[in-house]
Amino acid sequence: MHLFTNLVADRRAGIGVTSAAALTMLIGAAALAVDIGSFQLDRRKLQGIADAAALAAAGKPGEERAAAERVIAANCNCNIVIASLEAGTYRPDAAIPAEQRFNAGGATPNAVRIVLTRDRPMFFGSFLTGRQSTVIGASATGARRGYAAFSLGSRVAAVHGGIPNALLSALTGSQ
Repeated sequence: MHLFTNLVADRRAGIGVTSAAALTMLIGAAALAVDIGSFQLDRRKLQGIADAAALAAAGKPGEERAAAERVIAANCNCNIVIASLEAGTYRPDAAIPAEQRFNAGGATPNAVRIVLTRDRPMFFGSFLTGRQSTVIGASATGARRGYAAFSLGSRVAAVHGGIPNALLSALTGSQ
């Protein structure tokens, strides 16, 4: 104990000890910032893939899993796992909280809820936690709406160039 009190009372080389402690804390904070920033970036990328997979799955009734897997494969080759994929109904009612608008199942499903997970390596956090990786996840809900679209056009006759084209264009009012 006497040695410790002498060390605290001694003012020589105090800046060296203080600098070493401060640099250690600075390096630790930088390492933490790198890991947290990397987690957030990977989480945002995974959320974008989950959103696209949910929309693709909602657009392919009966083929939801295959559609989601195609989107995942097209966007990333980073071991993304579909943790859950369930079809259901979505009610776009602003009076209902967003978390309660999707109901799993139903006779005529019009939506899909998907949960994606990914095992992500840790850079500096492995020193503190002892784990080499952690799992990140993202969920998304995609719904299709019953809109119809059609197009009308006159492809009955087409003449390219010359007087017949000018005459046909004048008669139909087209270019």
